[in-house]
Order: sequence, then structure tokens, then C-alpha cells
Amino acid sequence: MKFERWFRERTSRFERLLIKGVGLMLFILFVAQALLTQPNFRLLLSLVDKHEGTAISEEESGQPAISRPVIDDQERFVRLSIINDVDGEGIDVLVNGEVVATFGSSESVLIPVHDGDQVEVDGEIPAEDVIIAVTSVSEGILSPVEGKQITYFGQPETVSFITIGEGNKLTEEQPN
Repeated sequence: MKFERWFRERTSRFERLLIKGVGLMLFILFVAQALLTQPNFRLLLSLVDKHEGTAISEEESGQPAISRPVIDDQERFVRLSIINDVDGEGIDVLVNGEVVATFGSSESVLIPVHDGDQVEVDGEIPAEDVIIAVTSVSEGILSPVEGKQITYFGQPETVSFITIGEGNKLTEEQPN
């Protein structure tokens, strides 16, 4: 009997001490997180920030933060067409994440591209899978090749990254 009472007293004191310790640690965590939002305290509390430099803005550097060398700045074209008998309403064509064309009532779109551009399709979820093909490309475009097909089913789908080079014998289809 004495042991049981002694055990209850000791464990209840230990539990109270443990709960207070957890509460104190949570309080310290919240205070530390709040202090890390302030730049002056962040330098003191974070070991990593001491070794990092200061960010250079576009205005300071004179060039965009992310840039790629322009090898060939000539604008070329890629024609994408819906080849199955499905309504393409609400399907957008994106170049580098920006909408440049929408299929809408048209089953074909002509999009301007440059070397290194990423061409994607995205938009509303279609009732049926939509098969989209590259039906023509300008001269000098190595990728995508004419005839490449993708199936769009409501998720963003990459058509291709544009690769420009020599050796392409395909002809450019002029925009209307």
C-alpha cells in the first residue's frame, strides 16, 4: 500500500513537471518563430543567414534575375491542332507559363515561339480526352517535330521545349 501511494505521488509530480516543461518548450518555440520573422533577430538566431549574402534586385544588376543567352531571337511558329472530334473549348496554350492562345471554337492555333520556350496546354477538364498534335512548325525548329501528339485530360501537359537549330526541312506556315 505504501508503495502505491508513494508511486502515485511521485508520478503525478513528474507528470505535472513534464506538462509544464512541454508548455515552456512550446512557448519558446512560438517566440523563436516570431523573432525569426524580424531580419535583425534572424541574423542572430539563424546560423545559415549569417553565411548568405544580400539579395541583388533586378534594378541593381541591370539584368533579369533569371536569364538565358539569346542564341536566335527570330520568332518562329508552331501550329497545334485538335485531331479527334472533341470540343476544345476552354483549353489554353501556354508559352513559358503565359496564355498565348485558346482553342475555343477553332480546332487549330498558331503560336509564336523562341528558342528554349516551354509550350504547354492547360485549362478546363474536358468531357473526353483531347488529342492535340503538332501539325506544322517553322523552318529551323528541331523540337517539337511535326506529328508529335499529346493527350490532354484536364492536367497541365507539356507539348515540348522549343529547340532551334539547323537541319530542319519543314516549312513555316504563315499566320493568317
